Amino acid sequence: MRAALAGIGSTPQRYPVSKTAHRGGPGPRTEGFAPGQAGGVYDRIGWLQDTQLVFEAPALARLTADGRLSEAHYPVEIGCGTGRFARDLLTKVCGPQCRYVGLDVSPRMCRIATARLSRWSARARVMQVDGTLPLPLPAAGADRVAAAFVVDLLPTEYARQLLADTQRVLAPGGLLCLASLVQGSTRASRAFSSAWSILAERAPALLGGCRPVVLPVLGGRTHMLGRPASPGHG
Repeated sequence: MRAALAGIGSTPQRYPVSKTAHRGGPGPRTEGFAPGQAGGVYDRIGWLQDTQLVFEAPALARLTADGRLSEAHYPVEIGCGTGRFARDLLTKVCGPQCRYVGLDVSPRMCRIATARLSRWSARARVMQVDGTLPLPLPAAGADRVAAAFVVDLLPTEYARQLLADTQRVLAPGGLLCLASLVQGSTRASRAFSSAWSILAERAPALLGGCRPVVLPVLGGRTHMLGRPASPGHG
């Protein structure tokens, strides 16, 4: 299932890294982190990202099942972080035919992921990117593109352009699989989502830049998995 998204041209688009972002600070923000800012924040987070597993695991398990990642031969992960999800794909989900590529804007995350996946270096590659679009990937070269808790930390327009470019990367019949924080559907979860959104505006680095988003607006007809914001997740 492939999303039909409009609004992206062929000219590479850059989102510059500010000096503040290089120091790891988020800088001024109205909606989401630019890629360079996200890289600075996640350089600071590093291995601590793995502490979020207890909150992310149910969504990742469903993403793996619904996205039929066990059938994937050429998966690409946007925002590979520490490589934890990639390791699980290589050891528990995908067969020996799998050739994995992970992308991240954080130099520290790329180093951590590369070290974690070194055992599978013959079929797993981690690439540091700077947020420039189109992505440095060949057309129609992937049968899965996964992004777990990535679009909820990016500016909406950049996220739309990023997801549009994944359609170039996907082979015919490939799947774009997303997991993200979304607005709650119950009274309690809506109240928590609202509080989370307010805090995300005022102190985004405390939450790793994540805030609840509306996935259908970002992803068109893409297969998507939303997860209401809950305590402890960022």
